Amino acid sequence: MVTFTIPQEIERFFEFTEKSDFEKKILDCGAGGSEPKIAVFSERGYEAHGVEISDTQIERAQKYAEENNLDYKIIKADIRE
Repeated sequence: MVTFTIPQEIERFFEFTEKSDFEKKILDCGAGGSEPKIAVFSERGYEAHGVEISDTQIERAQKYAEENNLDYKIIKADIRE
């Protein structure tokens, strides 16, 4: 279970997509950190992928996934390239 406050924008996104036929897939750019927003999508059944430039932030997000039994993938890349 996600252990941090979910931003209102993400809650509105869920309200919108629950009323549609969108595939449950998400790409999070800047997906790392100790409170990764990608976790919210994974918990709600989305196929979640992320891009992050920082090894440290990727490690933090992966640790969060392991501790909370979540499944998402984050690759190291610079989205500006």
